[in-house]
Amino acid sequence: MRFIGNGPNIPDELLIAQDEGNVVFFCGAGVSMADASLPSFSGLAQKVMNDLGATEDSKAKQQLSAFNQINENSQTRGLISADHIFSSLGRSFDLKAINRSVAKSLNPKANPNLSAHKTILKLARLRGGQTRLITTNFDLLFESCNKKLKSCTRSILPRIEFSDNNWGIVHLHGKVKPDYSSPADDGFVLSSSEFGDAYLAQGWARDFVKDVLEKFVAVFIGYSADDPPVRYLLEGLQQSKGSNHKIYAFQSGPDDESVVQWDEKGVEAIVYDCSGQSHQQLWNTLEAWADRSNDPIAWKRKVLSKSRKNPSKLQPHERGMVAHLIKSQTGARAFEQMNPPMSSEWLCVLDPRIRLRQSERETYPYPGGELINPYQLYALDDDPPPSDRNKEYNRQIESEAWDAFALSPDDYEELGDHHLPSVRGCRASDPSSLPSRLAHLASWIGKVSEQRIAVWWAGQQFCLHPHILSNVKTKVAHAGEKPIPAPVKKAWDTIFELSYFYGRKEDQEYDLKILIKESGWSNRIIREYEKFSAPFLKRGTLYTRSVPRDNRKKITEHSLARIEVDYPTGIYDIEIPDEFLVPVLSSLRANLERAIDLNREYSGWLDLCAIELDESTEGQEYSRVYGLSGYVLHFVGLFRRLVDLDKEEARSEHKKWRKTDPIFTRLRIWASGVQAVATEEEFADEIVSLKDTDFWSSKGERDLLLSLKKRWGELSPTNRDLIEKKILKGPPK
Repeated sequence: MRFIGNGPNIPDELLIAQDEGNVVFFCGAGVSMADASLPSFSGLAQKVMNDLGATEDSKAKQQLSAFNQINENSQTRGLISADHIFSSLGRSFDLKAINRSVAKSLNPKANPNLSAHKTILKLARLRGGQTRLITTNFDLLFESCNKKLKSCTRSILPRIEFSDNNWGIVHLHGKVKPDYSSPADDGFVLSSSEFGDAYLAQGWARDFVKDVLEKFVAVFIGYSADDPPVRYLLEGLQQSKGSNHKIYAFQSGPDDESVVQWDEKGVEAIVYDCSGQSHQQLWNTLEAWADRSNDPIAWKRKVLSKSRKNPSKLQPHERGMVAHLIKSQTGARAFEQMNPPMSSEWLCVLDPRIRLRQSERETYPYPGGELINPYQLYALDDDPPPSDRNKEYNRQIESEAWDAFALSPDDYEELGDHHLPSVRGCRASDPSSLPSRLAHLASWIGKVSEQRIAVWWAGQQFCLHPHILSNVKTKVAHAGEKPIPAPVKKAWDTIFELSYFYGRKEDQEYDLKILIKESGWSNRIIREYEKFSAPFLKRGTLYTRSVPRDNRKKITEHSLARIEVDYPTGIYDIEIPDEFLVPVLSSLRANLERAIDLNREYSGWLDLCAIELDESTEGQEYSRVYGLSGYVLHFVGLFRRLVDLDKEEARSEHKKWRKTDPIFTRLRIWASGVQAVATEEEFADEIVSLKDTDFWSSKGERDLLLSLKKRWGELSPTNRDLIEKKILKGPPK
């Protein structure tokens, strides 16, 4: 998460660890350089040499010159370590003189700016008031921020095993006396031999740091990857089998070589921009982090309050802060409990399949619509940029990007008995409960379900958890004084009906074939046939995928949710014994009626090919097998069998066909042309009673003409006259 636009990206797990009091900060020379312009480790060596009067041909001076040249090149940086320079100084000057010079060189100017030190102290302060901070600096700038702070060095290091212990400031490599005249009692760790003693020979510093890293997450501030303290501390640690927790280090960038060096030491570098040699982005970030740490509830309230506006009005890092909150159970609860609720447009941020989309026309497929770019409107600061050309790449980054609705490691940790199914009892048939974090999001979706983006989002999902649907149904049923817009309510009703088909096994009619093969036909199989042969609903594709952001534009339920009617084609090749043909046709007729009703409601139109095959027309294979036409023709095929098998049962079945829709009208026209099904008088009545729209239907003209051809010769003069008058009248003008 980023606290400022171009600042360093703080890992969520680090923020959470700090909230829990499980972080220890290690502070290096960069912190004192920021506040009091004190020297770096190598800069300190330069000042001490000048103070002691080292000659130009001295080994220490030559090493320092080589050190500076080598460190100008990122590829050779670290080949010479600054601690070796102090070792060379020790061969030319008295150790006490070196230590006095070091202490004097670190004496800050009057009234130094201690903002960086104060910020770090805020971060290092626990909720109980204890301070835990480790520094390898010798100066007393942290103590200058708060005179009541305790501090310690080698001889009185804190006991790590006591979780409520107040460490104060741990000067791991020693500290100066209050008057900056010399080191305090334990001296300084400066030269390579002193570092070797602390981390290798006696290993007291190594053991202390090892204990710290076994219990806490470490964060290094103010170090470079090749600083002597870092090198000895982490290399010594590696010799003692490493750390139990992650280690982080703030690294100015861009500097790929330093990132690699940190990685080699088992440290994750948190890179921040350092253009113009300014580290202000780091300190601004740490200050914002300290404010969050000092009062997390107030910070959370501030973030959510600012995010009440539509997310498209925020900066990517501001959306990232909300995403950070939603990653935790407490943050998701705070998000859900906002009153009034957060806008449903936040769904576009939480769902990577929306926020990572590229440009699209808002009114596709019609030209001239507004060109919108969901990625620009909703992307988070750490989202990778999508590609216009590489669809496979886009699918990969979608799968890797953060998804608010995916189970997180914390969600898995929370799972208990009530989240899991059971072999028997009430949980055996009920769906598993959502983890608390996702349950809060489900509750929020219910609260904003009257908003068009909420139902538009829901309409694009293959399946939704019953808890979401239950929350929405409660909202729809108790809308209160503010009624839900009719298109939104209708779209939700569509999704509710679609939800009955969630979890439908694809090609499940093949299970029926296995059942028939194993047990044979029976009344139970007929009931199963009726169930497996029923039409079903599936999610359709909206004509436009663009987010319906503008509440001023008119919408319909079909622009928010679109579903399609589909058919179980696997039943078409199930052989039905003659003795079961009548009940099967009856059940299939009921399913056909349902299919027609569903198509009327959700498709808005009914399409049926000619019932009698026109052999002169090519390309009919698909239309006569799939869709509504294939479903109807399967029914027709079974009815033909019944006509041949039992004419009285066929006449009885024909009389049950309803007269309220164009599909069964077409079927009646076709069937009345069969002499065994309808008498001459019944045929004439059927044709004469047709509405003009059915008589002159372009889709049904072939079947009508063929029926007239079959029965014309047997018609009475009176009935012929009636039909001729209907023809001569012509279609509606």
